[in-house]
Amino acid sequence: MNQLDKKKERHRIIKARNQLTQIQCEAAKKHCAKAIAQLHVFKSSQHIAFYQSIRHELDPNMAVSICHTLQKTTYLPKLNPRNHTMDFFPFDQQTPLVKNEYGILEPFTKNGQKPFPCHQLDLVFVPLVAVDPKG
Repeated sequence: MNQLDKKKERHRIIKARNQLTQIQCEAAKKHCAKAIAQLHVFKSSQHIAFYQSIRHELDPNMAVSICHTLQKTTYLPKLNPRNHTMDFFPFDQQTPLVKNEYGILEPFTKNGQKPFPCHQLDLVFVPLVAVDPKG
């Protein structure tokens, strides 16, 4: 598939995703959380990074709740404006979240709080528009 076709397909999928009902979104969230909980890589992971969904992305909060029930540590990215990278900080239901410059919620951190080393994350979930067997 060439770049133009990929762009068209991406646009088509985003449009279809935006038309999902709340009931369909809830069903997808539950289905994905259950599927994630069955994965060997999930079961063997302790330090798991997630994302805050925006613009009709799949909401990972049910999977996050499963992590907390299983005493796994969860992390969210926070933009690092100095070097334009993302740092990861632990979060749970009590962690205050604030909007970053793009309107995405991220953990409120205290001055001097060190991020969790990325290379020590066992599993990282990222939002995708679509994926096929070829990736």
